[in-house]
Amino acid sequence: MSGTYDYRAMMRPIISLIKQATGSLVVEASFAGKQPGYPFISYEPLDPYKPVSVDVVDHEIFESSWSIDAYAEDQFDALNVAQSAAKSLRTQAATFKLDDAGIYLIDETDTSSRDVSFAVQEQHRVGFDIHLRVQDQFEDAVETIDSLSLNDFNLPKNNKEA
Repeated sequence: MSGTYDYRAMMRPIISLIKQATGSLVVEASFAGKQPGYPFISYEPLDPYKPVSVDVVDHEIFESSWSIDAYAEDQFDALNVAQSAAKSLRTQAATFKLDDAGIYLIDETDTSSRDVSFAVQEQHRVGFDIHLRVQDQFEDAVETIDSLSLNDFNLPKNNKEA
């Protein structure tokens, strides 16, 4: 058996595209450590694995949904950064870059406010969700029958008549 899908490899080109378009730092949501300076963008899996077909294991095609959020002190800054990030993923250059990585953006929600109410509002959050389709490289280690013998008759391995 080979390993499972590498989600880090899936997010690497997406993070690169967003960072290039916005100039903002892109971090994991709920990361441990000091919060970066504003504006910044976070990402997190919503539904990382949703099978497209039933009973397929080898080279399975599946969908993965992710939340992308822009944080800023000012509501308009958060909105502008989020909108820039969203548009960056719909460009022709992004389509080619993601296609080269075997990633297909199949849907993107509209940007919307995702502010969390605090007693004193110190930051604003605006985000959108992306839905991707990818193909896993997983291969099951299946035992194969290399030869078959029945009543002293050997069936050749490459017998196309059987």
